[in-house]
Amino acid sequence: MTSLRERFDEVAASPAPPSRLSGDEVYVTAWRRRRVRNRLSAVVGGCAAVVVAAVAVLVTAGGPDRATPAPPGPSALPTATANGRLYSDGMVQDAGATDLNHLYAVQIQCASEDYASCTNVLYGSDDGGNTWTERMRGIPDMLEVPAPGMIGALFPTGFRSSAWRFSTDGGRNWQDLKSSPGTTPAVPTGGWATCPEDDSQGMSQCAVYGVDVKTGAEKKLANQPPTITPTGLNKVPTGAGLWVSGFVPQAYRVGVSVSRDDGRTWSTHVFGQDEADYPQDINNQSVGVATVDGTTAYAVVSIVTNNGPSRLLVYRTTDGGQTWQRADPGHTLPWVQHGADSFVAADGTHVVQTVVDNPAEWYAGTTGAYTKPAPVTGLAGIDDMVRPVRNNTPGAYIFCDRTAVYVSPDGLHWTRHPVKPS
Repeated sequence: MTSLRERFDEVAASPAPPSRLSGDEVYVTAWRRRRVRNRLSAVVGGCAAVVVAAVAVLVTAGGPDRATPAPPGPSALPTATANGRLYSDGMVQDAGATDLNHLYAVQIQCASEDYASCTNVLYGSDDGGNTWTERMRGIPDMLEVPAPGMIGALFPTGFRSSAWRFSTDGGRNWQDLKSSPGTTPAVPTGGWATCPEDDSQGMSQCAVYGVDVKTGAEKKLANQPPTITPTGLNKVPTGAGLWVSGFVPQAYRVGVSVSRDDGRTWSTHVFGQDEADYPQDINNQSVGVATVDGTTAYAVVSIVTNNGPSRLLVYRTTDGGQTWQRADPGHTLPWVQHGADSFVAADGTHVVQTVVDNPAEWYAGTTGAYTKPAPVTGLAGIDDMVRPVRNNTPGAYIFCDRTAVYVSPDGLHWTRHPVKPS
């Protein structure tokens, strides 16, 4: 079995990514390369999109990172190939929603089988996906929804350089995110948190910053999450607090730090302490958090062992991360090498996606046994889903397959919207 760490090392040995990329983006690149190679060798392929709904932080002998499923494969012609990756005309690369009416999708367009003819185009919908209009050409293939009414993306600006930009008008105009010296006591009102790579700590570690939307400037938070070494922010709905994943080198465990006051103060929990059945002889481990309200949350810890069974361990908190209990004491969830993507539906159901390519492998539960299939509707006919469900905006769940964007008000009842520009 190929270790997850090997994928990280593969990218680390190649030309470095843009300077603002944190460890999770480096890992995403590694996963993408490996998966595309596997698909090419089998003469098959998939969709695109490579951003997680919940942060997965790897802890190995070399350090942490984040696990994310990724991409593409065959689609309608023309299909161009470059650097071992397939680029299919009309393929949906990524999707985001600032609310159920305002949806965004990045679609690749290729004029021929020449890779140079391909470009990413950002489309937006202001009517819930019924119609789509072009907003920008040359957009990166990864979208973020950092704050209400905003979208963001990491734009390459040159060799090994990049600029993170955000838009407040639906992708028509973009503003650069600027780094500012000094610190800030908290994330400014109306702004958001980031966790870019901290050069002083190493390539797979990050530091938490607060962004002022009025100036586009980010400053490092004066108080960083204690106990853990941060590796990434979990993507949760606005108002649910800040949930930072990380690792504890001394204990060789993963943990989560939570702030309910915009980063002024933090509470940290380290998983696996005083747990007799926590696996030993660990090769690597990851943790991802999902929540709707910031009070009830689930953490899925994926553990890869050198010898013995690997496991997914699910923890549940009902007090905003102060205390955690096992939600799956019977170990009913199957383990999967790339970690687990999960989300919490509006009714409190915890839905875990244990197989990236097959939505039928979604388990659901709260406490006790997790069972499949999850109680979801409207997902028949998904065309090679590799986009995990995201819920960055309260009341707006979203993911994509190769040709369409799927949205839901509650995470259980889904509507498919093909991306067909007007």
